This record gives sequence, structure tokens and C-alpha cells, in this order.
Amino acid sequence: MEIESQEELGPSLLRQLKESGSFGGGDCDLIETHISWVVLAGNRGWKIKKPVDLGFADFSTLELRKHFCEEELRLNSRLAPEIYRRVVPITGTVDQPQFDGSGEIIDYAVEMQRFPVGRILSEMIGTTQVENRHFETLAEDVAEFHQSVSTAPADSRFGSPEKVWTPVAENFEQLKLRISEEHSLKVLARVEQEAEREWQTLEKLVSLRKQEGFIRECHGDMHLGNMVLLNDRIRIFDGIDFNEELRWIDVICEVAFVVMDLEHRGMSHEAVLFLNKYCEETGDYHGLRLLSFYASYLAMVRAKVAAIRRTQQSEDDQEPDRKEILPLMELASSYFHDRPRKLILTFGLSGSGKSYFSQHLVGPLRVIRLRSDVERNRLNEAKQLGENVYSSESKEEVYRHLRRCAESVLRGGMSVIVDATFLDPEQRKPFFELASEMGCELVILQFDAPGSILKKRVAQRQQDGNDASEADLSVLEKQQREFQPLSETESPFAVRVDTTLDRKDCVEKVVSEIHRGG
Repeated sequence: MEIESQEELGPSLLRQLKESGSFGGGDCDLIETHISWVVLAGNRGWKIKKPVDLGFADFSTLELRKHFCEEELRLNSRLAPEIYRRVVPITGTVDQPQFDGSGEIIDYAVEMQRFPVGRILSEMIGTTQVENRHFETLAEDVAEFHQSVSTAPADSRFGSPEKVWTPVAENFEQLKLRISEEHSLKVLARVEQEAEREWQTLEKLVSLRKQEGFIRECHGDMHLGNMVLLNDRIRIFDGIDFNEELRWIDVICEVAFVVMDLEHRGMSHEAVLFLNKYCEETGDYHGLRLLSFYASYLAMVRAKVAAIRRTQQSEDDQEPDRKEILPLMELASSYFHDRPRKLILTFGLSGSGKSYFSQHLVGPLRVIRLRSDVERNRLNEAKQLGENVYSSESKEEVYRHLRRCAESVLRGGMSVIVDATFLDPEQRKPFFELASEMGCELVILQFDAPGSILKKRVAQRQQDGNDASEADLSVLEKQQREFQPLSETESPFAVRVDTTLDRKDCVEKVVSEIHRGG
């Protein structure tokens, strides 16, 4: 006998499953959403989908609930296999149900491993248990995930400009029905105008992204409330199984959700660390042009959810717009505002500390870092360089590639630091031109260290074998022979970095000088 209504399932089936010991005995905690029940008992959890059809989610038949339980297991096992265990049939009758029995199947549940209380990332913000390294590792995991999942065919319905813009426009209309304070309505109108204006410049890029294969079967709901810290690693759970449109999206839209959620929680430092590492892992710097648009849209979706939640509360419990809705709309608007951008170049021999210090400048300066060693290896793997990756021709191609990526970052509204030797004035010239074209400030970080220290660092790096740089002592010696100091016209843009000083003090000094210059 199939369950036909949630009125029948809720008060009866769950109670009978508990009384039969199906949940393992002991205390049970019930979490109810508009589309499911989750029962937590012992070290297990069971998620049962409500027999409802809400339009965007249809679980109205037994076959549909089975299908979406199987989809939930398939999709979430990609990112959290240790949490999602199996789909288990509920057999028997509503009065005498049991898991995986021999009787008639009346429903299905997704069985999960229960994780400890207080480990949800959104609840851990501000604690010492969550560190910068967790967000960089998260970026690596998300990058690997995005590179492994299925890609939407170019002729599929997913990811077209119409599919991207329609929910954005609908979200504005839905918000207009749910907020009433005059200032909030003005902010809403401003964000809508900004989004429409920005969309006019992005529509062709959205089409191109689809053709280039960036529409993929993503998680679909990647925010901190769906992340848990387990065994010192962030795991992502509760992806969207019930609506294909919400998970077949541009990968940069999914990244934007994480960035927006972190920034909304006052974690801009962690947001840029996550974003920088993701871009370094994937090379998708060109996608940054869309990041602000998607981040703004997702902030407005959050505002709508908050508005809906408020309408479900009693008048006495309702918070004013300014408590949650207005800050989200202001955040959404901020993504369309021009921010001062900097184009920062490193200048120094191999072993002078460029990579170490540029990495430690990412968070404080909120910049995206481009590493010539990483991008050289990426081009080499793609067979875009000659046999000798350090030949003049290969070097020229690497610097052309770095300039293209830097331009993408700047057009995305962010500052960028290009970590390369830049020993040849001809290598620096295109970046001076780029800064002029983009109307952004140019800074040259001039790294200094004695020759003996340079040799020691390069030799140690070669011995360790865990760095992207392949420069050895012979490369260093060649650089020393061909070294040309900055010209008189370039020197005014330089900030000297003495990497023999205390590293923390040196980083703070450089950050202070760059901010003072800007």
C-alpha cells in the first residue's frame, strides 16, 4: 500500500517506525522541511521525502520518491560518500512498517551517517576550529569535483541565456510581493536596474560559457549551511536532487554561492582564499567576469528566502527588513559597484621569495594570484608550449597567457598579483599597457635577497620537489647574467621587499605600503 498523503505519513508512519525499533531505539530527533522529514537516532539518520507536489519538487508517487531517493544518494555520494550510505525500502503497512523487510514496499528512505552536533560550518564561524587552510582544501575539492562531473551538451536546455536570466527576473518580482518598507523597496529597485544593466554586457559570455562546456551537473546548493567539518576536512552534503535546472549550472555560479555566503558572514579574507585557490586549480580565470553577477543573484535569492520565512512568522516574531533582508540586498548591490583595482607584478630572481610572499598577500590585499610556474605547467600539459618550456618562445607564450588571465581578473572587478620573474622589460611592458587600458593602479614588488640565499633556496626547493617551479641553479645563474634593473620610468611603481627580514613583519610592511599608495 503506497503512502498517499503527508497527513497519513507524518503522524503515523514515523511513530510506528520508532515504536518498532527501526531507528535503533533510544531518543529520536525529527527535523521537518517543506519537502522531507529527517529522523536522527544514534549514529544514523534517515531522510524520507514527503508525498507532495510543489511544482519545483514532485514526490507525489512512490515511484517518484524512489527515483529521487536514488538521485539523492548518487549525487551526494560524489562529495560526501562517508555520509550517504544507501536507499532503504520501508516495507509492511503504515501501522506495522519496517526498514528493508519482506513485505510490500510502501515508501523509501535515504540512510545516512549522522555527524556530530555543532559541526555544521555555518555554526562554526568565528571558532578557532575553522582555519584558512580548510577553505583552501575546500577549494581544491570543489575544483576536482567540477572537473569530474558531467558536462551539459551544447544543445541541451541547461545554461542558455534565457535559463540564466529568467530566474533572476522572477526573483525580483517575487521579492516585490514580500517587502514593504520604503527604503528596502528603493534598494530592491536599484539592484534590479544594476542587474539588468550588467546582464546586457554578459549575455554573449553566458552563451560562450555553455559552448565551452562550463555548464555541468553541480551540487546546486553549495553554502556553509550544507557543509560539515569532519575529520579536519570540510564535506559538502544535501545537494539538489529534485530539480535539474538548479544543479545543471555554470561552475562559476556554484563558486559564487560559496564566496557570497562567506562575505555575507563577514569572512571576505576566507572568501578570496577560497576563490584564489579554486582558480589556481582550474585555471578558470575567465569565469570571474560572471562571478559578481551570480553572487548578486544568489544574495537576492537569500533575501527572498528570508522574506518568505518572515511571512510564515507571527507579526510579533517578524523582524524588520533591516535585520536580514536589507543587508543581503545591500550586499547584492555591492557586487555591481566599481572597486579600486590593482595590477601587482613581482620582480626578482628565482629564490627571492616571490611565490611565498605573493601567497601571503592574497588574503590581506584581497587579490587573485597568477603564478607563472603553475600557468606554464598548465600550458605545457595542454601541449601549448614547445619542447623546451624555458625557451624564448615558450616564455613569450606564458607571459601572453598571464596577461590574458590578468585582464579577465581585472574585468571581473578584482585586483590581481602576477607572480613571475619579469626580468625582461619587454615582459613588463604589456602589463603597463594593460593597467593603463583598465584604469587601475600598477605596483611592482621588487624582491631582493643575497646571491648565497638565492642559491640555497633554489637548491632546497629542488630537493623538496613539492613546488610548481622547475627552475634549478642553472636557470638562476642565467637569470643573474641577464638581469636588468627597473628603468627610471618603472622605479616609481616599485615597492622593495627584503625577504631576509622576518616574514610576518615583511608581509605587513608590504601590505601597508601598497594600501598607502592606493
